[in-house]
Amino acid sequence: MHMKSRLRKVSRVSHVWLGLVGGLFVCLMSVSGAVVTLRPPLAEWMSPSGASHARAGVDWDRAEQQPVAFAHEPVNRIYTFSDGDPRIHVRMRTSTDAVFDHVVYDTCAGQVLGTINLKWMDWLVDLHHNLLAGKTGRNVAGVFGIALLLSAVSGAFVWLLGRPDIRAVFRFRSTRAGSPREWHRAIGLGAMIVLCLEAYTGLWLCFPDTMCSTLSLVASVPKDARPARPKTNGVSARPVSLAVVMTSALQAMLDGRVREVRLPEGYGNVQVRMWRPGDLRSLGNNVVTVSNVTGRVVGVDSYSTKTAERSVF
Repeated sequence: MHMKSRLRKVSRVSHVWLGLVGGLFVCLMSVSGAVVTLRPPLAEWMSPSGASHARAGVDWDRAEQQPVAFAHEPVNRIYTFSDGDPRIHVRMRTSTDAVFDHVVYDTCAGQVLGTINLKWMDWLVDLHHNLLAGKTGRNVAGVFGIALLLSAVSGAFVWLLGRPDIRAVFRFRSTRAGSPREWHRAIGLGAMIVLCLEAYTGLWLCFPDTMCSTLSLVASVPKDARPARPKTNGVSARPVSLAVVMTSALQAMLDGRVREVRLPEGYGNVQVRMWRPGDLRSLGNNVVTVSNVTGRVVGVDSYSTKTAERSVF
């Protein structure tokens, strides 16, 4: 009995301090994450107006070359807006890794419409992903995630050690003295699963290799369908045109609608994210990987069909 009381005291103290640390981190991640999630509609809303509707096809080579000539910077990513909107959002790579220039291009008129001031959004994204400190910041975020996970687990442990009455979990007394504790218990137990899920997925983002190795000890882990960017090994290769890359990607996923194009620096692979019927995420969950040296598809990650297959064409 004494051991149980001591264990409960230790769990309670751990829960309080881990909850304070993890709680502050959750607030920061929740606010920044909520704004980051709104990037596509915010960019569309802030973009200068263009043509009323899009053409049947897109000249992808011109869509890359015109922003480069306008901003004198290489293209990092290309985002499309809602269906039927001829404008695309082109993110340009600058000398600062976490800050970009944002150009809006009209595929129907074939010209640059202007720029969007999204530097504040880039700052929020870097804060949310890396705590403004690169890889070190991401590791620190992982430590906070561990604290959040332990806080949720220790809170449930404290509750279980107190001989809980399941029927009284969501019962509240009208007295002022009992109300705060009961609200904390009910909300904490209700949010525990969500907090554990948030912490667990966050740890995957911070420590992907470690989490994958840990999971493989108890379950089979499917091989990543997205090939890693190849190393140059000192070989200089001339990338094929973006039009060739996009033609291969669209042929590999005929019912897909392009939502995002990620371009590497020189030699490497281009990742084309597409939306397909049945996807819940507006950006889509399907990725076609194309070599920008050969123009051939080297990987297809199809979420809509619940399969991840690797193929070489």
